[in-house]
Amino acid sequence: MRLLAVEEIQQIQSHLAVLTDLYEERSLSFADESKQWIIKLEDAFRNNKLPQVADLSSYRTLMISYERGFLPNQAVSGRYNSKRKQLAAAIVTILTSVNSLVSETLKPFMAQLGEVERIMSQVLSVASAKGLLAGSPTGTHTQNMIHYWSRISEDNDLMPLCIHMSGLIHPQDILIVLDRTITGLGYKG
Repeated sequence: MRLLAVEEIQQIQSHLAVLTDLYEERSLSFADESKQWIIKLEDAFRNNKLPQVADLSSYRTLMISYERGFLPNQAVSGRYNSKRKQLAAAIVTILTSVNSLVSETLKPFMAQLGEVERIMSQVLSVASAKGLLAGSPTGTHTQNMIHYWSRISEDNDLMPLCIHMSGLIHPQDILIVLDRTITGLGYKG
């Protein structure tokens, strides 16, 4: 999975806080907004060819079923005495499950990304000490990152780590991590 796709999914996932606020406020738009949130996640998963899109569709189908009056037994217990409250309680259960599904789907990539970020910091420390980041390339920002990555990855001492990072995430994502790490650590060419 690509880094920008993961960030898109995380951005959609973060909207759960807004849904929580709607639930807390007892907003009438809670059910519709919740369904739209799942649809956005479905679209992002489908665009990235993630098989969990089927699970998201199942959760949305379940939500539609609840909206049509087919509520699970735990939602119709004596605690919730109105249909709206029963529906909201059932939707909260779905949202919790969807959030867990999204987090579990992203977890392996996030672990790989974390490893790449850690290695990249180490690689840049060595590259800086060796003068591989010296000089300011005059191309576009992307061309400059390609230039730096080329210099770093061709260094005999750093090559094994660069190959390892390239095996963990997409080559274009390497450039994004390189750029963010250079910026974050304040390296100047």
